[in-house]
Amino acid sequence: MSVNDEKRGEEARRILESDMYKEAYRQVEANVVARMAQAATPPAEAESLRQLLIALRKVRTYMEQVMQTGTMQALAEKESKIQQLLRRRA
Repeated sequence: MSVNDEKRGEEARRILESDMYKEAYRQVEANVVARMAQAATPPAEAESLRQLLIALRKVRTYMEQVMQTGTMQALAEKESKIQQLLRRRA
């Protein structure tokens, strides 16, 4: 992990917590689910919509993973600095 991981994690957190992102995600997800739920939706279109919904959720999951990786990197760096300070004092 690197400082870049921490920056990417912070950017992912900022995006995921953004009101605009949350609104866009809810709208797209709701529209896809509504179209899937229509009885007149042809099977091929329903399958395409299902795949779209899976892809949408994978993007969010990926961003959450990037955010967690960055958070873990920041914590690891803080712990390392604390350990270095403690060693210097010993």
